Amino acid sequence: MKDISVKALAKINLGLDVVRKREDGYHEVRMVMQTIHLFDRLEISKNTSGEITMETNLSFLPTNENNLVYKAAKLLQDEFAIKDGVHVWLHKYIPVAAGMAGGSTDAAAVLYGMNQIFDLGLTREELMERGVKIGADVPYCIMRGTALAEGIGEKLSKLPPMVKCPVLIAKPQISVSTKFVYDNLKLGSDMVHPDIDRLVADIREKDLYKIAADMGNVLETVTIPAYPVIADIKDHMMEHGAVNAMMSGSGPTVFGLFDKEATAVEAYEAMKASGLGTPATRAGIIELLIARRYVERQDKFLVPTAKGLEVYDIVRRMRIADVEMTGMWELALGKIASGEIRPVTFTSSIDIYTRQIVSELLAVQITRPEYVSCPCPKCHEGQVRLYPKAAKCSDPDCALLLFRNINGRTLTDEELLTILGGGKTPYLKFISRRSGKPYLAALSLDEEYALALEFKEKTGQ
Repeated sequence: MKDISVKALAKINLGLDVVRKREDGYHEVRMVMQTIHLFDRLEISKNTSGEITMETNLSFLPTNENNLVYKAAKLLQDEFAIKDGVHVWLHKYIPVAAGMAGGSTDAAAVLYGMNQIFDLGLTREELMERGVKIGADVPYCIMRGTALAEGIGEKLSKLPPMVKCPVLIAKPQISVSTKFVYDNLKLGSDMVHPDIDRLVADIREKDLYKIAADMGNVLETVTIPAYPVIADIKDHMMEHGAVNAMMSGSGPTVFGLFDKEATAVEAYEAMKASGLGTPATRAGIIELLIARRYVERQDKFLVPTAKGLEVYDIVRRMRIADVEMTGMWELALGKIASGEIRPVTFTSSIDIYTRQIVSELLAVQITRPEYVSCPCPKCHEGQVRLYPKAAKCSDPDCALLLFRNINGRTLTDEELLTILGGGKTPYLKFISRRSGKPYLAALSLDEEYALALEFKEKTGQ
């Protein structure tokens, strides 16, 4: 075999808990990992050059020893004294620096591919032993599937396959440093840790709603305050029907789990229109303004809507509305190209300008309708928002999540507010999932803030 084409699958974390910081500086974790059908493709071929070479469709990625693909090829080439050269063509589709193990899964694909084309005879376990020398996530990316990861992520226990469901992925146009997140993680006694053991039990039961309720990621306590757009994306997915949404790894990628394909597709379209997880180009900005109904097309013209005029009236005296600013930027870019000014001078001015316009915008007081909400009975700090599919606390440290659909009945806002207020609903009609027969039950919260059913006794005939 001279060449091979390999898929490198991305991963998400259904649960991520940090147990402690070790003396060597590493953090011990307990994570539930899941591969998804988003992948890079690597074309690996051997040649007579004796060199390791690679190319990729993304110009900003390194193609030398700074890339994990190169390091993986070098590891096997050195260990087995491979005289032939290796060329890797990386087709990159997994978002970069996104908390989805993109680099690790590419390295895992190279280990697997070289094992095949050079007939090294390594077992999966032997490949995993070598993978940990490259990165903590590489062994899992070789294993794939659903797994519990412990230690620094290298101790893996295979789990039954996760129940199949549609997954929506959205990455904001930011990059997050994993080092920054772990350096700023405060493992105090007041931290709320996800129950990884209960999540594993949910996976064994193949219960999507229990899995969604028990998902959790302690790293959100660092990343979301630093990058609030992550919370915006989570809320957006919940508003559009996700049974739950969470940040993967150290971020900034957010994933949502859905119970219906059609709902996931609608949420995908809504996410594209929102601009939260898509790049902003000039054409894209225009389409975004149209989608959000700030402007509309009339013949060949773009005309502001009533909503657009209302927003413009708010910002028209602010610096953000200064149309001369973009002209000044273009002039500055021309001076950089001719060597008249240094790039750092331009970027410094942009930084100052950005801080000024953000300060002006944050100072604006706007009254807008919001989702029905109530104080959280569990943490007493956040507000429980009533989304279309579930009620969820706004405090990222609080795990309160109640689903609206209970055995064929969708709870109303009034019924949820009664439950969250410490009360009990009247007897409601439900349909048994096992027998298909109706029954009556009243709902309230138990001591662990989960829904408790009180069944109505049948009267004699």
